[in-house]
Amino acid sequence: SKERHAEVLRQKLGQSTWENLSNEVNQGLNRIQQSDAFKKTSENFAIVGEIAKEKFDGIFNKIAATNAFQSMSGNFFRTYSEKESKAYSPPVFDNDANETKDDDNLKGKR
Repeated sequence: SKERHAEVLRQKLGQSTWENLSNEVNQGLNRIQQSDAFKKTSENFAIVGEIAKEKFDGIFNKIAATNAFQSMSGNFFRTYSEKESKAYSPPVFDNDANETKDDDNLKGKR
């Protein structure tokens, strides 16, 4: 009976059921976020996140410092760099024929 009366008053004030539900959910979330349990859990997750980051950074730094990793990454970047420089190198001109050496190579391939 009290709930029905409150519903009628809300309708007279222009509040819809959806707005009412939305307000109740928001109030519930605010109460949860302000609770001591939520605050303590949030603090614990922040601490765990910091510890995990430190551990991961330490492991990654140890891997990056190994000779095998440096050799692999060095070869990768060196190979990539060589391929890139060949792909974008300017054409070399042959002064006598006024053609590029690349043109000669293309003519032979056609």
